[in-house]
Amino acid sequence: MEWISEIRRRLSVLFRREQQHRDLEEEMRTHLEMQSEANVENGMKAEEALYSARRQFGSVAALKEKSMDVWGWGFFERVEQDLRYGIRMLKRSPGFSTVAIATLALGIGANTTIFSVVNAVLFRALPIKDADRVVVIREVNLKNHNRWRDVRLSSALELQQRGKSFEQVETAVAYTEEGRLGAMDRTEVVLTQFVSRDLLSLLGVKPLLGRAFQVEDDAYNVSSVILLSYGCWQRRFGGDPGVIGRTATTSEGVSTIVGVLPPGVWAFPWSKDADVWSAVNLTHNKLTPDTRWFTVFARLKPGVSLEQAQAEMDVFGRRLAQDEPQLNRDWAVDVAGLRQNYFSGWRQSFSLMLGAVGFVLLISCANVANLLLGRALVREKEIALRASLGASRLRLVRQLLTESVLLALVGGILGVALTLVGVRVFIGFAPAWFPRAQEIGIDGTVLGFTLALSIVTGILFGLAPALHVSTPNLSEVMKEAGNRSGGASRQIGRSVLVVAELSLTLILLVGAGLMVNSFLRLLQVNPGFNTNRMLWATTHLSSPKHVEVLDNDMKRITPQVDTFYQLVSDRLEKVPDVESVTMDGEGGCSVKILGQPDPTAGEQRGVMFAAVSSTFVRAMQVPLRKGRALTARDNENAPWVAMVNEAMVRRYFAGTEPIGKLLSVTFGDLSGRSVTEDRPREIVGVIGDIRHGGLDEGAPAAIYAPDRQHVWVLPGGMSQIYLSRNLFIRAVSEPMRLADTVRKIVASVDKDETVGNVTTVEQAYASSVAPSLFFMRLFAVFSTLAITLAIVGIYGVMSYSVSRRTHEIAVRLALGASKSHVMALMLRQGLALTLIGIAVGMAGALGLTRLIANMLFGVKPTDPVTFALVGVLLAVVSLAACYFPARRATRVDPIRALKYE
Repeated sequence: MEWISEIRRRLSVLFRREQQHRDLEEEMRTHLEMQSEANVENGMKAEEALYSARRQFGSVAALKEKSMDVWGWGFFERVEQDLRYGIRMLKRSPGFSTVAIATLALGIGANTTIFSVVNAVLFRALPIKDADRVVVIREVNLKNHNRWRDVRLSSALELQQRGKSFEQVETAVAYTEEGRLGAMDRTEVVLTQFVSRDLLSLLGVKPLLGRAFQVEDDAYNVSSVILLSYGCWQRRFGGDPGVIGRTATTSEGVSTIVGVLPPGVWAFPWSKDADVWSAVNLTHNKLTPDTRWFTVFARLKPGVSLEQAQAEMDVFGRRLAQDEPQLNRDWAVDVAGLRQNYFSGWRQSFSLMLGAVGFVLLISCANVANLLLGRALVREKEIALRASLGASRLRLVRQLLTESVLLALVGGILGVALTLVGVRVFIGFAPAWFPRAQEIGIDGTVLGFTLALSIVTGILFGLAPALHVSTPNLSEVMKEAGNRSGGASRQIGRSVLVVAELSLTLILLVGAGLMVNSFLRLLQVNPGFNTNRMLWATTHLSSPKHVEVLDNDMKRITPQVDTFYQLVSDRLEKVPDVESVTMDGEGGCSVKILGQPDPTAGEQRGVMFAAVSSTFVRAMQVPLRKGRALTARDNENAPWVAMVNEAMVRRYFAGTEPIGKLLSVTFGDLSGRSVTEDRPREIVGVIGDIRHGGLDEGAPAAIYAPDRQHVWVLPGGMSQIYLSRNLFIRAVSEPMRLADTVRKIVASVDKDETVGNVTTVEQAYASSVAPSLFFMRLFAVFSTLAITLAIVGIYGVMSYSVSRRTHEIAVRLALGASKSHVMALMLRQGLALTLIGIAVGMAGALGLTRLIANMLFGVKPTDPVTFALVGVLLAVVSLAACYFPARRATRVDPIRALKYE
């Protein structure tokens, strides 16, 4: 039981430390007195005897440390001493401490802010029960892993019955469909999330009120009961608990509200704004086995790993390829975790954000290291004295590192405070598509990261100065001239740090410059039509009177669709403040050009198909390049015609005349269902390219056909070309004034239909460049911090150089050197550092800017203009930072300086 006695002894020492120290000092004093008395008895004088006793006894401080080590708490004693001494030293230099802490707070705060973003998206638990056991099953192309597709419904049903690795398999539509919700005498546009019956149980979600979907709800293709999201319940029904059991009119008919979901429930992070949840019967005869518009979720059985599930899916995928080689050749079934499936595409962006903000922290570290080197000048005698009294180099380094880590910890505390502000700012300007933006905040993980970062940062910027200062030349330092010893080596060290700062700053500035250049080019892109005073509104017809769902996932649109949109257009054109009105519905199709060879098996002639009203060219003010525009005469009784855009001509009519050519259009889906139009369309006109997808996307090859000329039965998704329309209204004055008018006119034509998104076209295109604007702002903030810190760094080095060369400058002035000569001398030093930093930074930027190539538009990552402008900017700013210390050098009074020396 010796170890128990040892623990008791050490605890006794711990709680009686003051008494132990007093006893130790008394014992040492007794030994000294005894040795001194013995020396006196041997014939020494009293003073000589005491001196000899002390010399024989050795270093009292070293003996105390050895004694504390024997007690078992020596390490903690020394740490406590170092901390106390470090705090006293920081208090003695409030100016230095304030600047260093503020610099570190900026760097650590910026890093903590970005890490809190990354933590919320990539590390924080998903709002799903045992999310690490839930996977997504899909098919990936073996030749191009960036291509993927959902598995067929037949495969999902088979996995539900026979999947050995999964205890539950469910599905959901990977997007929310725009529909309507009518209740309490009011109808509004809502977003509906379609899921299989038991998906909520797979996700571990229980309704806040009411019940979930049940087996008896599966009588029809789409359940006649619905669940409300928490937000919809609060907004639409005022949080009334009596909403359970009420009926509401939806796009699928009359439905009963049976439950309300808790806040924050989603199946897909990009569809988290769903208002209504509706269950789909996967075995209903109107859903064919080839359907591919469901995403398949599965929960792994206990003890089954992701690798084991993937092995089973490999076998499953090979069997599918053998059964239907034409359809499944080069495709494999893939199993991925939820986080990988949802956020893997964000990893590169987050890595760039962390890398950029990491540069800011490195610049902060270089700045504080420079401050420490400058402060070492003041502490040379102190360090030399401590070394002469027996302090080892390790002891000195540990003391200096304790001070630097202490600085970093205080900077980290302030950095957390800055993070609170930074997170709010980030959420404020983060675009709506940014994942989990509202979940960004400070938690235990973020605080742990900040603590670790602060400690590592303190060691990083404190180690080099500590190693340099801890080896003083004792004889030189203790001389009067010692104040200038070691200056050259320290000046070299500070210059290296400044060069590193400038090079890191230049890399960030080049990245920001490329982003700004890219964004400016994006804003200069011509959308292809006149966006001035143009209002954009969307409508979606989904009631049974407008569309009939057929077997085999086909849909028949009714004549009421054409009537509805014609009435809306006619009434809008009569509004006094409306200059013109047009509509379009967009989708995809494949095309065959009659008179040209049929496309080969591997060739895909996929183009965009837009059903447009006869006023399209005039109202949108699209340039007509050849032929004629569509007119009101191009109705259902006239020959079928179409216009094509210039991209279509370049792609399929190079060197030939497109006017008069005939097109055969086929609408199809991923499941193989297709419908070819009854008759070919004659090309009657060529119009300019329109960037339908946004300014950053090129114009697709497109066909523009009259909205009155169409087939009536289409594959399910393709029917949206005619059921969903974009309404474009050019106003005489401010377009948003017409928003309520558009809603009222749509309701007057059909009270059950509503208008969805209403905004100006200019605002819509501004949203399309939101990602570029977001990353440009982010890099601009980082670059501003970096260049500010770099200015402080080079200013500090030049000021230090002036103070160290005061004697030299005084001699030069005394010997007749002009002030301009001294100014040029000092500026040359700053210019040399700047040019070296720019050269190193240029080399680094040439390699690192390639990482942001996919974020740029119309600009190469090695754009020479951007590199040149950034280099000149940094050179000018650096020279400006050098100017003031250089000017101070010209004001040195030679007589006073030489007299002082």
